[in-house]
Amino acid sequence: MRSLWSWQLLLGAGIVLAIMLTPPSQAQEAVADLTVIAYGAQLFDLNSGRTLMEDGGEIVERSSGVSIVAQWMSYLPEVDIEIRGGVLEGPAGRVEAAFMQLDLVAQRVTASGGVSWQQQPLEAVGDELLVLLGEGLAGLRGHVVSHAPELRAQELWIDLEALRMFLIGPYEYRDGPFLLTGSDEALLQIDPVPSVDGDEEAPLVFDARSEADPESVQRLLRVREAWLPADAP
Repeated sequence: MRSLWSWQLLLGAGIVLAIMLTPPSQAQEAVADLTVIAYGAQLFDLNSGRTLMEDGGEIVERSSGVSIVAQWMSYLPEVDIEIRGGVLEGPAGRVEAAFMQLDLVAQRVTASGGVSWQQQPLEAVGDELLVLLGEGLAGLRGHVVSHAPELRAQELWIDLEALRMFLIGPYEYRDGPFLLTGSDEALLQIDPVPSVDGDEEAPLVFDARSEADPESVQRLLRVREAWLPADAP
C-alpha cells in the first residue's frame, strides 16, 4: 500500500519521467508526422504530454518538409516544436536563431534572438522572423541587414514563391550606384529580374519600385497586423 500511495503522489505532482526512447545509436523514431533522432535521453512530461530533449537532436516534420537540428528541443506531437540554439531548414530557406517555434497546427515558424536567414538570393539578419508556410510568406523585422542584395530596413518580407521582396521603412537599398531610402512605414518592392539568356549562373538583377503591387501589399498588411511583438502577452 505504501508503494502504491507513493506512486499516486508522484503522478499528482506532475513529475517528469526520464525515459530512454532512443538508444545511444541515435536510431530514428516516428512520432505522428515527426521523425525524431535524440542525442540523449528524452524526458516525457505526464501532465502536458510534451517530450523534452535536453541533449538536443534532430526532427523532421514530414508534411511541411521542415528539418531541425538543435541543442535543446521540446515537442508535442501534432501541436508544436520548441527549439533553442538550432538551425531550421525548409521551404523558407535556412534559419538560425537562439529561440524558435514550429506551430504544427498553423504551419507557422517564429524565431527570435539573433536571427540569421538565408533564402536565395537573400542572406539577412534581424531580431525576429515569422514564416507562414501555408501563405508562402515570410517576414524579418528589427535591425534588418542584408549584403546580397545590399539593404537595411525595419522590416523585410518575401513572397516565397515569386521571391518578391518588400522593405518597410525606415529603409536603405543600394541599387547599383543609387541609394534608395524611405522613412517610417514607407514601402519598397524589389523583384528579381530573370536572365535574358536564361543563364541560371548569371548574377541576379533586381528591379526596385515604390509603387508596389496592391494585391501583394494587402496580403502582406493582413499578415503583418496579426504578428504580435515577441514580448506580447
